Amino acid sequence: MNEGQKNLPTKEIFSTARQTVALQTRLVLGGEALNPNKINLGKITPEQLSEIKPTTIVKINQASTKERLDYWKDKGTFDQQLKSWCDSMVRYYNDPRFTEKEALKLYHHYFGENKGESNINIYADEIIANFTQNEKINFDQLNQNLPEIKKRANIFGGNSAEIIEDLILARVKLTDPAKKQELIEQVNEEKTIDNSPTLRLNYLNSEEKMSLRWLFNEKPIVVTTPPSPQPEPPEPKPPVLNPWENIPKPKQPIIIHAGKVERDAQGRRTRENAEVKLILGTAEYPLVTENKWSDGRIEKVRTTSPERPYHIPAVVYFDEDINDEQRRLINQAVGWTLSQIGVPKEFIIVSDRSASEFFSRLHPSVKRNNQYDASLLLYSFSQDRDQIEHPHHAIVFTNKDLYTSDTNFVVGAAQDDLGTVISLHRFWNSVPDTDLRNEVVKTEISHEIGHVFGLPSNRRGENNIENSLGPHCKNDGCCMKQGLRVPDDWIKYTRDRLDNLGRHHYCQDCQTDLQEKFKKK
Repeated sequence: MNEGQKNLPTKEIFSTARQTVALQTRLVLGGEALNPNKINLGKITPEQLSEIKPTTIVKINQASTKERLDYWKDKGTFDQQLKSWCDSMVRYYNDPRFTEKEALKLYHHYFGENKGESNINIYADEIIANFTQNEKINFDQLNQNLPEIKKRANIFGGNSAEIIEDLILARVKLTDPAKKQELIEQVNEEKTIDNSPTLRLNYLNSEEKMSLRWLFNEKPIVVTTPPSPQPEPPEPKPPVLNPWENIPKPKQPIIIHAGKVERDAQGRRTRENAEVKLILGTAEYPLVTENKWSDGRIEKVRTTSPERPYHIPAVVYFDEDINDEQRRLINQAVGWTLSQIGVPKEFIIVSDRSASEFFSRLHPSVKRNNQYDASLLLYSFSQDRDQIEHPHHAIVFTNKDLYTSDTNFVVGAAQDDLGTVISLHRFWNSVPDTDLRNEVVKTEISHEIGHVFGLPSNRRGENNIENSLGPHCKNDGCCMKQGLRVPDDWIKYTRDRLDNLGRHHYCQDCQTDLQEKFKKK
C-alpha cells in the first residue's frame, strides 16, 4: 500500500509563528477580533492600537471569575474554600512573613470583599508599575520575569494566567512607539498560506487559538487550572518509588490453568497446554505467568490483554538519534497523553537504556533500504527479559524510517498492552510550520499509545470504527483516526483535533472506551 508519496506544497512560515503577537493585537482591538474564527481582519494602522477597551477587560474578568467558580464548585462552603486557598498561598510563598492573614489581604485585594469578581486590571497595573522607571518600561527586566509573573497570575486561574501575560505585553508595547510599530509590522506580515495571501493577524497558532476560544467562550473549558498557584492538598502522599509494588499480585503463585496433553485415537500427541501459574497480575488478567510443559521445560511469559483493567508502568525509550528538542516535545506529549488515560504520574518512567538495543537485535537481512521492520521490533519487546522482572508498556522513539511487510512505510506501530515504536522520520522535516509539526507529532504519539491501551475498543461494536490496517476511529478530531497519506492526513486530523477537542486528544467514544475498561477493576 502506498502510504507516503504525496506531500503538501511548501508553506511559507511567519517569522513570528511561535509568538503570540496576533493574540496581543486582538486583545487591543477587542470586539469581533476576539473571535478566533474571525480570520479576515484587515491590516492594522497605528490609530487602531491606542488602548485596551474597557469591554475587553470586563470580558476577561468575567471569564476569570467563571473559571474560579467552576474550580471551587462543590468544594465546601465559601469559608472552607477561602481557608483552603489561603493555606495554599502560604505554602506557595514559603516565607515566614507571609502568613494566612497576608494571604487573606491578597484575596480581598484582587477579588473584593464579597466573593467578588476577578480584577485582573489591578494585577496588570501593579506589574507594569513595578517595571516602569522614569515613565519608561524596562522591557529586558519584564521579559526576564515573565515566567514568574505568569505563575503568580494563576491565582486568577490557569486559562486566565495565559491571557493576563499577553494582556500585560500588549499594554506595555502600546506605551513605546518603537515597540508598537514593531507589533504592527509583525501582525501585518503577509505570507501565502494554502495558496492565499494571509496576514499574521489572521494566522493564529495553537496557543493563540486556545486562549481566544476560552475567552470567547466558544467551547467549555476543557482543562481547569485551580485559581491558586499550588492547589495540592496540605499533606500529599509520598510518591511511589517502585510502581511495580502497586500491581496486583497473588500472595503465592497459583495455578490458573491445569496442564493437559491431547492425543489422537492412536495415542499420538496432537496438542499440549502447559500448566500455567500466575506470578503477577490477576487470574482473569494475568501479567506474568510461569508455564510448565510435560517435558519439564519451565518458562516465564509476559502476557498481554487489551482489556487489562489496571495500570502498569509505561517506560519511554529514546533512540540515540533523538535530539534534545524532540526529547522535550516527546516527554511533554507522553506525559499529557498518559494523564488523559489515567496513568499515575509515578508509573511514567524514562529508561536509561537506549532504544538502539531493540534495533541491534534485528537481523541485517530484515533491513530494507535503511528501513526497519516495525513488526519485528514489537516482537523484540515481548522477548525483552525486563518484561518479566518489570513488565511495562514500552514506548520507543526513533528517527529511523519504519516499514511492515505489507506497507511502503509506517510512522508507527503498536501492539495491545505491550508497546509501540514511533518514528519522527516522516514528520519532522515535512511539516514546514514548527507549531503545527509539533502538534502533528503529539497526534501521532497519542494515536500509537491509544492502540497500546486497546483503542478503539470493539465493545462499541461497529459504531464509528473503520478497519484500515487495524481498527481506527471515525470521529472528527480524534487522534485515533487512520492517516494513510503522510503527512497530509495527519495534518488534517491534527487541525480537526485542535478545532473540535482543544487540549483533549481522544473523542468522547474513545474516552468512554477507556472509562469502561478501567471501571472493571
